[in-house]
Amino acid sequence: MPLAARLASAAALAALLAAPASAQRGADAPAPTRAAVPSDQPFASYWFPDEILSWSPASDPDAPYNRSGVPLRPHVSVPGVQANSHVRLNEAGINHLTAFAPTSGNPSQGSLDAAYYAFSYWPYAESLVFWGGSAGEGLILAPNGGVIDAAHRNGVPVYGNVFFPPVAFGGQIGWVRDFVQRDGDSFPVADKLIEVAEHYGFDGWFINQETNGGNAALAQDLQAFMIYLQDNSDLTVEWYDAMTESGPVIWQDALNANNDAFFQQGDVTVSDEMFLDFGWSGTSLQNSADYAESLGRSPYDLFAGVEYQGGGIGALQTYAPRAFPEGAPHRTSLGIYRPDRNFSTNLDQLYRNERQMWVGADGDPSTADTGWKGLGYYVPAATSVTGLPFLTHFNVGHGYGYFVDGTDRAPATWAEDGWNNLSLQDVMPTYRWWVESTGEKLQPRFDFSTAYEGGASVRLAGDVSADQHVRLFQSSLDLTDEAVLALAYRATAAGPSHLDAALVFADDLSGVTRLPLGSAPAAGWHEVELDLAAYAGRTLVGLGVYVDAAAGAGFEAHVGKLGVFEPMDAPAAPTGLFVERRTEESGSSITLRLRWTAPADDVDRYEVYRRLPGGERQFLGGASTTAYFVPDLQR
Repeated sequence: MPLAARLASAAALAALLAAPASAQRGADAPAPTRAAVPSDQPFASYWFPDEILSWSPASDPDAPYNRSGVPLRPHVSVPGVQANSHVRLNEAGINHLTAFAPTSGNPSQGSLDAAYYAFSYWPYAESLVFWGGSAGEGLILAPNGGVIDAAHRNGVPVYGNVFFPPVAFGGQIGWVRDFVQRDGDSFPVADKLIEVAEHYGFDGWFINQETNGGNAALAQDLQAFMIYLQDNSDLTVEWYDAMTESGPVIWQDALNANNDAFFQQGDVTVSDEMFLDFGWSGTSLQNSADYAESLGRSPYDLFAGVEYQGGGIGALQTYAPRAFPEGAPHRTSLGIYRPDRNFSTNLDQLYRNERQMWVGADGDPSTADTGWKGLGYYVPAATSVTGLPFLTHFNVGHGYGYFVDGTDRAPATWAEDGWNNLSLQDVMPTYRWWVESTGEKLQPRFDFSTAYEGGASVRLAGDVSADQHVRLFQSSLDLTDEAVLALAYRATAAGPSHLDAALVFADDLSGVTRLPLGSAPAAGWHEVELDLAAYAGRTLVGLGVYVDAAAGAGFEAHVGKLGVFEPMDAPAAPTGLFVERRTEESGSSITLRLRWTAPADDVDRYEVYRRLPGGERQFLGGASTTAYFVPDLQR
């Protein structure tokens, strides 16, 4: 069970690093400082085609820090519990091409800065391309382990990126020829793409060939290259509509006879998916869909591109209705180029931008906003909560503190600039935010000022005049007679919590089963565990909280943990911890590369602490695999 470590104890400690008493910061000690980018920082991998041929995990010192340890979970859209009745099941999906940082400057396991694009609207995503690559840095980019971890926990596959830029941006056709070079019947670069993906743990490759100067023979080599990838791995291959079968780069904005050989060749699948360039219309898109079906392929294997980086919400408002015509089947899937346009160093603004894109400006996926309605108006939300155990602490993967049992255990240096590490992101709520009430609705939000475990919690606050059903998770959980529900909440004072756990079952979709949490004995965090044996044999399809009308004006509470699981034993401890490298960054700060050996038991993630004088633990970070880079260890 992957979540065993998190369910069995407050933290799975990868290390307890002793600090001498002389290093303890006193009241008159100078304020600690940290380097902006540590000199020993590991980064996500990137290569030119000739460079990747010499790559191996054994020779790459950063390779252990770029691996993912989280397997891809299912991603299921459950009928009957969709927030918006307009969505169409089993049709289009959303593929997005997202840049998280510069190609040559993307930290492997996060950094000491909360201003990082911690994408979290996974329920509406079918796949993510780790976008990057440039003529000046490298053309082949592998996703870092943190992005893979977060995506996989939430059921979304991740693809690495191969980008051959236009000549005007430094592209050289020789790089394409290097890419497709042969060794007898094999393609050495393809073998390396397979090795990289399997070692790091991601799911496919997006191939974008925009360099002019090719010919029909080179096009045929690229087609054979992709077929070779298909035949020799389980990786997904996505092709970008740019190069034509005769060789020149002429964007078709469609699937047609000029580029279909990169998609399907008779009975042979060349690419699993194709991203169509941005100049399509509703009519041309329908023609592409019909053409795909004539080749024996689903039209939803085509992702019609939307240039969101340049066009923003206006581009979505124009193009989404063309792909998703009102009252009719979706024509194709939709591909979003650069949703990281939403990024802002102000986290409140970042989440407003994301909310508008995915569910509309009002932040309610059950409504149809005027103007742009949000992608969640068209495509169903999906969930990775399909089996026991399930647990979340609503940790988004960045913040300004790191809380353990409600107490901030982060170093003091984190308070101002914060931290990011997507390996620590939990399963995200399916609905952001779906509140049902006959009165004025609460406005839930992530709160980074307090958490039960991790960097954030869900804040519920407002004047309550009627019952509020806050739907958080879609699920497909078959309950057993040993299943329990755990929920942690933070109360502002002793007294009635006015909170219930709220369950929706597949055999009663219109009903809500409420399990009272009782009274809070004092202000602060409280954890409640509820026996679900009475519901054994039923399928849980909705999980959230209920606020009763008696909460009244000025209600405030936080939810910091929600899980359904069976009792289990703690996993065995990891062994063999060693410091791979120690680097002096300043007179008061070092970095550490830590390695250890995994136990035989499944572990979702490791958390790394040091033991301070007096026995207190200080949080240093975490990873899903057996290596972690500590970016700033203060004396």
